[in-house]
Amino acid sequence: MAHTGYLTPSCIAKDVGATSTKVCDALPPSTGITYRLFQNISDDADIYLGLGKAAETNKGLVIRKSGDYEMTIAKGNLYLGEICAIHAGTGNKTLLVTQG
Repeated sequence: MAHTGYLTPSCIAKDVGATSTKVCDALPPSTGITYRLFQNISDDADIYLGLGKAAETNKGLVIRKSGDYEMTIAKGNLYLGEICAIHAGTGNKTLLVTQG
């Protein structure tokens, strides 16, 4: 059952390179969507996250290879702003973003 004002659940694969890449949009009030219930970001390489700003290698939140970072209302760490990601290797790495 859908709840008014909540993000529709989705799972999206994003390519992340050696420059900062936006992987999640902020939830501005104009969209009518004001809440995420959860967000999970998982990867296949060491990825660094920038919350509300460009991501930088060796700074901010790091998700280790084959790891994930989960944000939920229950944990008190849910972030509604834009999220960017970067990795320090070569080529693109796949980041899986699940949210709802």
